[in-house]
Amino acid sequence: MVDTMLVNGSVLTMNGDRAVFEDGAVAIDGGRILAVGPTDELRAAYEPQRTINAEGKAVLPGFVDAHTHISSIVLRGGNTTDKPLYDWLFNLTKPARAQMTPREHRVASALFCREAIGNGITTVVESAVGGGSGYPDDIVDAKMDVYASAGLRHMFAQSFIDEEMETELREYVDRLMTTEPSVEAPPSPLVDTDTALRNAEDLMNRYHGSRGGRQEVWSGPLSPRSTTVEGLVGAYELAEEYDAMTTTHVSETTHEEAAVGGTHQSMVEYLDTVGYLGDRALLAHCVHLSDRDIRLLAETDTTVSHNISANLALGAGVAPLYELRTHGVTVGLGTDNATTSDAIDILGDARMALFAQRGTHRDPTILEPMDVLEMATIEGARAVGRADEIGSLEAGKRADIALVDLDTPSAVPRYDLHSAVILQLYRQPADTVLCDGEVILDEGVAPELDDEFDDLSAAAAAVSEDVIRRTGVIDVFDGIA
Repeated sequence: MVDTMLVNGSVLTMNGDRAVFEDGAVAIDGGRILAVGPTDELRAAYEPQRTINAEGKAVLPGFVDAHTHISSIVLRGGNTTDKPLYDWLFNLTKPARAQMTPREHRVASALFCREAIGNGITTVVESAVGGGSGYPDDIVDAKMDVYASAGLRHMFAQSFIDEEMETELREYVDRLMTTEPSVEAPPSPLVDTDTALRNAEDLMNRYHGSRGGRQEVWSGPLSPRSTTVEGLVGAYELAEEYDAMTTTHVSETTHEEAAVGGTHQSMVEYLDTVGYLGDRALLAHCVHLSDRDIRLLAETDTTVSHNISANLALGAGVAPLYELRTHGVTVGLGTDNATTSDAIDILGDARMALFAQRGTHRDPTILEPMDVLEMATIEGARAVGRADEIGSLEAGKRADIALVDLDTPSAVPRYDLHSAVILQLYRQPADTVLCDGEVILDEGVAPELDDEFDDLSAAAAAVSEDVIRRTGVIDVFDGIA
């Protein structure tokens, strides 16, 4: 007897052989995958308590969103991306997010989770950028309640800033500070280094490893531009102590590469010098890297989140994805921020990453659909330090699974399933999603989230309008009078 068996599906295992079972099944017991193979063989071997008919569906490992900011999702939908990064950051998202209440964060987190699960995402790394030492406890608790209801796998990276920006970057930011007097600037984000690290460790003691391991807590120094050496090293040491990771923003714009840490090293070189690089570090963005930077990342086993939609939307550039992969750097995909991409859509981002590299290099052979599907699954799992647990459908791994409908006009004709998922199903929502063997989306219904919020869309729309009006960023949004 096993808990659950998915049968009759087109199973894309993403295992070492990238095996596909056209009429395949997955047997699940105790939250783990017991076996994967042809439906007739698994039916003969196991008697399930619950059977899920996956006929006409692609059965995939749950997708990994390796870098995102969740609460600002309620600021999307307006004219929010006609600004460079720091204008958008300091004149829109920071002042608005700083005034959001715990209830508003809760609704925003629920909206994000509902959309993510509906697009087959089962693992999310949240860069939790709140005040100087991350979000306060009342907001953290409100968000954690939502993640428990959503059921997905969640890494909460408590952000902090313990040092003023480098002079060159600070001067550039100051020139962009054109906020209208009606917009209240957020309080200074600076926090004492010991306080920031203690705050992260307190959260680790409260939440890390909870929900059967589905909840993790990381320490997330915002950027090498605004973190002391002690803060960076301390964050990495916490990751080692708690079997977690640490993440930071690196080289998102060319301005960030100006004089880091009082030197003229690149951001990656600086992080290597102070001892932050390594297999516990996940670097978001990495758009403007030198060849030496890429070699350092490869040599230290440091991983990267490629956030193509946000980088393109803000005009930041296109990261050297092909070069990173060629050098053996592990790269996952991140949705980054719904106020830039306007969608939590990993398959759409994978497709965009594929075409952006082909266009940038003027070479249609440079990446294949399989490459970016790996980034959304098994390589994304490696990027967040959990490839031994998730990212592929193999015996012994956690049962994180997404079912996507193949019975749709966009999927006809199809001759290669991996290609079809990226190029033909990228706008197709998931039908059923499991995390740790638990059904968190059941034929389009998220059982706990949909019960908890009678009308989540209406609640999120109301929160959005209230936050926009209250914080004075209303001029950005054409649809609000």
